[in-house]
Order: sequence, then structure tokens, then C-alpha cells
Amino acid sequence: MEAAVKLNDGRLMPRLGFGVHRIVPGPATRAAVAAALHCGIRHVDTAASYGNELEVGEAVRASRIPRDQLWITTKLWDDDQVGDDETMRACARSLERLGTHIDLYLLHSPVPNRYLNSWRILESLLSKGMVRSIGVSNFGVDELRNILSVCTIVPAVNQVELSPFCTQPALAAFCRDHG
Repeated sequence: MEAAVKLNDGRLMPRLGFGVHRIVPGPATRAAVAAALHCGIRHVDTAASYGNELEVGEAVRASRIPRDQLWITTKLWDDDQVGDDETMRACARSLERLGTHIDLYLLHSPVPNRYLNSWRILESLLSKGMVRSIGVSNFGVDELRNILSVCTIVPAVNQVELSPFCTQPALAAFCRDHG
């Protein structure tokens, strides 16, 4: 298996990542991210709602690993999908907490009556250079169809659970077939 996957926007994302969901913000997050980076992990996945973006950024800087060798994914929280200005401010807050650029910015989940507009704003963030790739998280086939019907930029990622206990074959096939 290749160490990285080529996204539909041409960027290479490390396949193996370290997620910091449910790690308590503070020293525990810094230590966990530092250990993951020490072991060779080069992709860290966080989210505004996890409350530990600041510590992820601190651990990345403390590692002294050149930033172009790392990949950081974070997510726009559902409560911040309330309009153009708030979504833009939420991204700016994530950038400030991380203290570095965002490689992949995801809509955390498809908030009813909001996610289509939020996707449009993510496209704007990408065109302004505030983020480097954009995608979605926890989207099903119906929500993906809706995004594809209005988008200018096809999501580079749909981050979902796939495991022996949660195979989601229809969703996986849809994602493969639609880039």
C-alpha cells in the first residue's frame, strides 16, 4: 500500500493519520501528538469541536519536523455553519489556534439546511488560499449527491468510518465513482 493517497485536487495526503478526538486538551494532547510524530505519523486529524487545535499546533511546532512533511486536517463544527461571516471567522480561529496552515478543512457533518451554503463558503476559503484542500465528514450518499449538484469544487475527501463492523459498501462505491 502506498504511504499517501492522491486526492482529486492533486495533493498527496498521508494514508495513516493520528486522530485526537477525545484526547483531553492540554498536556495530554501535546504528548500524544508528539509521540505519534516521533513514531513516524505525518497526518494529524483534529477539529474545532475537540477543543485541542491549539495543542496540536504546539506539538507540531515543537517537533521541528518541516511543515511541508506534515498534514493537518481540521473540521468546521456544526454550530459554526450559521452563515458566511461566522464560517469564515471559525476558519480564522482554527488557523490561529493551529498556528499554521490547514491542509484539509472538512465540514464536520451535514447540518440540515446549512451544509450546502457552508460548502460554498469552503470553496471560497480554498480560492482565497486560507486552506489547501476541502472535503466533508460523515456525509451519506444523499448529502453527497446534493453537494455534487451545486458545487464548483468536488470534495477531496469524505471522512467516514469504514471498518469490519461498519463497511458502508454503497457509500464507499459512491465515493469511488464520484472522485
